[in-house]
Amino acid sequence: MTFNSVKTTYLYVDASNLYGAISDVLPNGSYIDFSEILTCLEEDFTIHKVKAYGTFLADEPNSSKKRREFIGAQHKFFQSIIDNPKSEFQKGYFSKASKKEKGIDVRLAVDMVKDAYEGSCKCEIIMTGDDDFIYSIKCVRSIKVPVHMASIGSRFPFGIAHNTNKRMVYDLCNYFKNTILPKLNKPPVNLKVRDITKKVNILSL
Repeated sequence: MTFNSVKTTYLYVDASNLYGAISDVLPNGSYIDFSEILTCLEEDFTIHKVKAYGTFLADEPNSSKKRREFIGAQHKFFQSIIDNPKSEFQKGYFSKASKKEKGIDVRLAVDMVKDAYEGSCKCEIIMTGDDDFIYSIKCVRSIKVPVHMASIGSRFPFGIAHNTNKRMVYDLCNYFKNTILPKLNKPPVNLKVRDITKKVNILSL
């Protein structure tokens, strides 16, 4: 039985972080079609809508082949999110001054709180490896809207795992099981881990 089967559930995806988590484990220039990742999540959750947030890396024709492959795979991955019929993709940008990604984290955090307070959804799932979203999660839960965690094992958000209702890790190549889990002094209660390597196709440019 899946979680949230009778509630309107939104999945909030930190797409830039998610691609980073995938690329931490897979060979450079590889990616997974987002629809296959979503299918894995939907074995555990009923998901009605996906809100994804990411910034396309700029083309760098003079960069190394490895860097160009990394950028190309990110573009393919993001496009697979955009093409998914359940998804709504919000694009960020890179600051010319700091070269850092802008317009993503704050928007995701605000949308989580806004959607909960307006009653757009009755349950939320956050997919990220970034603990910066703990406060928005606490705000949503304070009005009795449950928030669940779904993360790729290579970027495990320890703080978020301790502040969500349900917590799922979708592992690749048993990275979380073999590398991260043994180092956790106090694993979150009821943490569930599933290796999805055999359930997805590893694509490359």
